[in-house]
Amino acid sequence: MAMEQDKYNIYRIDDVLIKVGYVFLVLFILTGGTAISNMVKQAPANQASTLHTAAALLLAPAALFILIGYSYRRKEQVAAAILHKMELAREATVTDLMKSTGYSRRMVEKALVLINRRGLGYYVQEKGLDRIVDGRLRRNMVLIDRCDRCGSGISKSFPASQIEPPQCSYCGMPVGIDRWNDMRNSAMKDILRQDAMALPVADTGQGGPAAATGRASFSLPIFILLLLLFWPAAIVYAVSRYNK
Repeated sequence: MAMEQDKYNIYRIDDVLIKVGYVFLVLFILTGGTAISNMVKQAPANQASTLHTAAALLLAPAALFILIGYSYRRKEQVAAAILHKMELAREATVTDLMKSTGYSRRMVEKALVLINRRGLGYYVQEKGLDRIVDGRLRRNMVLIDRCDRCGSGISKSFPASQIEPPQCSYCGMPVGIDRWNDMRNSAMKDILRQDAMALPVADTGQGGPAAATGRASFSLPIFILLLLLFWPAAIVYAVSRYNK
């Protein structure tokens, strides 16, 4: 279950950025509270000025880390929702995805680009049909040995992504719809079995992204070092690792 949930954690930097942002926010609140307390107690002006400056310096990173972190989390939630729908159906129209998720067409299309870029799936949008299919259904061929109508031998392979049953070259009648759908469903089950077999390999056990996902490696020690030296560089590093 944890491995399955980890698959939908597409960016991962959202967790890091948000946590760091809240650390800065807590420090800002503590520093600001101390500054206000000293002001009420009429502490020396230089001490109050130092605390006000420190509070102002803590507010900027707190706001940026939290805003950027939640921005990536929003993108991740959209992509994860679309990915989950497509894993269940393997094919769907853009309109159906829009209705079932409540997202706009642009958000759905951007989510598909992200999913494919991260190596979490291979989904192809067929513009003419406004349909999205698992690209592997195009490669998986279904062999039709004979015609249900006239009994003639066909012995041809057709892509499993094809919705309409193929026609017999002898009598011109299509293959039985139930039989064709059973064959397509069998091809989809083969894809699901392949995914299930590949799932344990997807986790490297190192706490970082797997190579199969297409995500660039993220080094937490480097991120912490940059955070201590110059926090804007830490943001740039984190985003560049996962935004390629």
